[in-house]
Formats: sequence, structure tokens, C-alpha cells
Amino acid sequence: MSERKLLDGIEAVIFDFDGTLYEAKSFEKEIVKNLPFQLKKLLALKSVNVQFRGKIFNSAAELRKEYFECLGKKMKISVDEAESWYSKIFLTKVLEIVGRKYLLRKNLNSVYSVLKHKKIKIAVLGDYSIVKAEMDALGMYEKLADEVFYPQKVCGFKPAPEVFLKIAETLEADPSKILVIGNENYRDGEGARLSGMNFVQIKNKDTKETAGSVNHPLLTWEEFTKEIGI
Repeated sequence: MSERKLLDGIEAVIFDFDGTLYEAKSFEKEIVKNLPFQLKKLLALKSVNVQFRGKIFNSAAELRKEYFECLGKKMKISVDEAESWYSKIFLTKVLEIVGRKYLLRKNLNSVYSVLKHKKIKIAVLGDYSIVKAEMDALGMYEKLADEVFYPQKVCGFKPAPEVFLKIAETLEADPSKILVIGNENYRDGEGARLSGMNFVQIKNKDTKETAGSVNHPLLTWEEFTKEIGI
């Protein structure tokens, strides 16, 4: 297998999970459709997620406390009620939709084989604490990744560079030799740039390109697999 420029000098790859290892087309619409009487709560959750974007915490407990305090205020319910709704209703529905509606990317096992052949370490970074359950629902074996991360594990949210640097530390890889592969420039790409990592954006059907903002490879999944020799 010939060397490919995209992986030259790369020691580790961080895959964004949601929308990258599977194409989460119209995911927000699916959530609303499946939780039709929860629209106000879903809008409150979206507002909190925007507010917490890029935030870093000293511990997972601190993240949990501040996140659900904020969510409770937005929803005008108690902290316990907000956390219960999030874990028992929202995340349960996320897992159900992911398993029923979406499929893993084609040739994903081959992608991992190429990376393993090159002795490149592999990390998966999910948006939710249930990322391992999502991987199972999609038929993706956790053993394919060396490490799996999510906000509570890294004590923060993308695009904070600390999130990516904690992953680099765990993987024992130099940030400049890490390739981040994600579908969102404003979270995955910005986090990679702020932490001194390389970035490839996976272009989905609903990817919005802003003129002058794309200074990294922008590839469909099929183009990406060809670039690495599959």
C-alpha cells in the first residue's frame, strides 16, 4: 500500500463520532419528530449547548453540576428534573434514533486497518456520554478505537483546545502529529487549529461552506478513503 500525503507524519487520528463516522443527516429534525411534545425543552437544551460550547471544567462533577443547573434554569424546572429528562428521555431517544435511522460509513473497518497498518493511534470523540452505546447500536466494535472520549471524560466541550490536548496526552502523541477528522469546521476544525493539530473536514449533504473559511481539506467520506489508499 502506497504512502498517502494525508497521513504523512501522523501519529494519531481523532475521529469526531456524530456526523463523521456516520452521517447524521437531519438529526435535529429527527429528534423533534420523535419528541414532538418536548419542543420547548429541546430548544432550551440547544441554547445551553451553545452557551457551553468551548467551556472547560476542573472535573466531570463540576461540568455536570453547572450544565444541569443551567439546563434547569432554562427549562424552569429543578436540577434533578433537568438531569432526569436529559438522561432518561433525551439520551434514550438519541440512542434509539442512531440505531434505527443511521448507518456507519462504508469501508470504516478498512480505514481502521490502514491506520493500524501505519501504527497510527485511533481515538473517537463523541458529543454524548452514551457514545459507546451509540457505537454498539451502529455495529461498531469499541476495540476498533484505542480510546473513546466524550465531554465528561475530557471535562469540557469542543472547540476548547484543552479537550484536544487531553486526548493527545492520553494517546501520548505530539499535537502537531495528530489528524482530527470531523464534519464541523466551527467545532472540530477550530479545536484542531487552536491545539496545533491537523484537520480534515468530512463533507456531508448538509455541509455549509463559507467563502474564505475553508483552509483545510474538505472531502466526502468516499474521497477521504481514496486519499488514504482504499
